[in-house]
Amino acid sequence: AEWQPKAVAVSELALVQFSSGSTGTPKGVGLSHGNIAANCAAIVQTYGLDQDSKGVCWLPLHHDMGLVGHVLTTMMVGGRSTLMDPLRFLQRPLNWLRLVGQEQAMITSAPNFAYEICAKAAAGQELGDIDLSCLKVAICGGEPVLRTTAHRFITEFSRAGFAPSAFSPSYGLAEAPLLVACGRSPSGPRFVAAEGGSPDFNGGDRDETTATVADLGPPVSGVSLRIVDEGDRSVDEEIVGEIEVSGASVGRLIDEDGRLAAARPLRTGDLGFLRGGHLHVVGRQKDLIIVRGQNIHPADVEAAALEADPAIVPGGIAAIGIEVEGTQELVVLVEADGAARREPEQAKAIRRRVSEWVARRVGHVPAEVVVLRLGALPRTSSGKVRRFEAAELLRSGALAGQDQRSPASEIA
Repeated sequence: AEWQPKAVAVSELALVQFSSGSTGTPKGVGLSHGNIAANCAAIVQTYGLDQDSKGVCWLPLHHDMGLVGHVLTTMMVGGRSTLMDPLRFLQRPLNWLRLVGQEQAMITSAPNFAYEICAKAAAGQELGDIDLSCLKVAICGGEPVLRTTAHRFITEFSRAGFAPSAFSPSYGLAEAPLLVACGRSPSGPRFVAAEGGSPDFNGGDRDETTATVADLGPPVSGVSLRIVDEGDRSVDEEIVGEIEVSGASVGRLIDEDGRLAAARPLRTGDLGFLRGGHLHVVGRQKDLIIVRGQNIHPADVEAAALEADPAIVPGGIAAIGIEVEGTQELVVLVEADGAARREPEQAKAIRRRVSEWVARRVGHVPAEVVVLRLGALPRTSSGKVRRFEAAELLRSGALAGQDQRSPASEIA
């Protein structure tokens, strides 16, 4: 009864949030009350939330998608969020979707690998205890959104009442402090073809070698974005460059001395292009692999590898470049189910199939495919694979299973 709310200026620091650290040491960013309020308001507007909205989330609260998306936004709008222990999801992924139905939630969110795991778990199973007809928004973000995953999830869970229009590819980052763009569409998720890093929008049938990227929609309210080249010049639409964000939602980086840097547009380190004002992300600048002068985006390789064998764990793949005699060689690291990994012939078959699928889809034969135990790849606190650290572990011999030989000779 004696407590009185403190008068807080919009510009005052509310919290410090860190980037995921998937490509290096996590960066701290100071977020003001104004930054958070602006982005929460944008989330409310983008996904159509109100005080009657119900959400379900298993993401940890040290993750921006959990904290901002399902706690702070819920508090702002006066809705309801049911929070689930992440371990409960990891142990039995379909528990997440059962809870959505039990709570009659209209919104949930997760990275791509979670939707892939659930689609895999649902294949050939009865889904009578899962009801997703209530779900209006299923946000997919935090890592590349794969067309194959979206198709599989929509196909499998249409049996449980899931509507394609609910699947919402989204892009954001901790520095924003969550949402930058959303590709939600009444017709369902949209993807465009991209070959060799250049988008192809001619439509028609795509052959199996064509990579695709998700249409992530326009920037949300409170965020401006542009695509820039190495000289900080804006590039034309449909040209790939680095994504730069600015606006009321974007916080201020914290320097090495722990002080807030001056407010300025933020270079994200992500590569993408615009078409019709809609954002398309093709990969991370620091993760780019260059083999004989050709750019390879790890996400394209990892998407191909995931299709190669059912024993490969969704979210347990890393495509990396290893320096060899002045150039890079493509190496693919995959985590596999225990039984398949332990059998030499099965492990050999996995390596061969990964190599074949990557060669077919990406146009490059990996110099090596390494089959690892579940959990062997280093990850961030939010579950993203740390590719640069995986490369260091491989070089130092600290990754179990790396003694497997290159599959290039095994394909013949």
